[in-house]
Amino acid sequence: MKKLIAILALLCVVVMPFAAMAEADAEPAELELPEGWTAVEVSAEDAENGILYAVTNGESVLTISFVATEGKTVEQLAEEAKNDGMIDVEIQNEDGADLIGFKSEVEGVVSAHVALVHAEENMMIVFSFTPCADEAAEAAFVELMQFLAAQL
Repeated sequence: MKKLIAILALLCVVVMPFAAMAEADAEPAELELPEGWTAVEVSAEDAENGILYAVTNGESVLTISFVATEGKTVEQLAEEAKNDGMIDVEIQNEDGADLIGFKSEVEGVVSAHVALVHAEENMMIVFSFTPCADEAAEAAFVELMQFLAAQL
C-alpha cells in the first residue's frame, strides 16, 4: 500500500490536467500515446457506466471514467469503497486535490485506481490500471499518466 501512496503523491500533479480537460469538455481521444499503446473503442455499455477513454498495450489497460459522487465527501467515498470490498483504500490531499487511491481484485486480477474527487461539482475522475499487482505495473501506470498529462 505504501507504493500506492507514493503513486498518489506523484499522480496528484499529473491528474490535475485531466480535471481541466473534463471541465473544458476536451476529447481525450486526441491525445498522443506512447509507443506500444493504442486507444480502444469504448463500448456503448462502458460509456453508459462513465468510461470516457481506454488504452492498451496488449498486456495492460488504462481507463478514464467520470463518476457522480452524489454529494458524498471524500471520506464517505473512501468508506464506501472499503465497504464495497476495495483493498488498500487511502485518501491523499495534495495541493488542494482530494485523491482516493485503492486497489480491487476480481477473479485474481488486481487493478489500481486513483480517483480525483471534485466534491463541489459532484463528480470524480477515476483512472484505473489493470493488471497492477507489482512494482513494474505501478511504474507503468505512473509513466503512462505522466506521458498523457504532459500533453494537456
